Amino acid sequence: MGKNQLDGSIPPSIGNLSLLSHLDVNTNNLTGEIPEAMSRLDHIQHLQLSINSLKGIVPMQLYNRSTLVFFAFAKNDLYGETPSDISFRLPNLRVFHNCFNKFSGPIPPSLHNVTKIESIRMSNNLFTGSVPPGLNRLHSLVMYNIGFNHISDTTSIITGLTNCTNLQFIALD
Repeated sequence: MGKNQLDGSIPPSIGNLSLLSHLDVNTNNLTGEIPEAMSRLDHIQHLQLSINSLKGIVPMQLYNRSTLVFFAFAKNDLYGETPSDISFRLPNLRVFHNCFNKFSGPIPPSLHNVTKIESIRMSNNLFTGSVPPGLNRLHSLVMYNIGFNHISDTTSIITGLTNCTNLQFIALD
């Protein structure tokens, strides 16, 4: 359903599709908040909400979908903090994209404990602090983009990336 000029809000009744495993509504004209009812998607593995006009906070219950492998909500008008224990909540995550929003706070250290992760795109937000340790554990990492935030001491992470032999793209700006 991506790139179909869909408009309006995501109806809360979407939570009734409890067996849904793949939802891709990227590049549409969706507005409003992400409904909390989406947290009832017990089998969701691929959730792509990027490039819309969604606003507000990502419901915390969505971060509890341990089935999620692909979680992207880039280029919207979303804000808030990423849960500090994201690796425990989303242990199977391979793709995490929340770039081009207004997320703030630190990059959660536990994100670097999601050892299967391949792509982290958190650029163009309001993240602060330093890059947490643990990048050396991300052997499957292909993309790491945290540029255009308020992150300090990004040059020191290069050493941590030496074990990321699949890394193809890095942006620290």
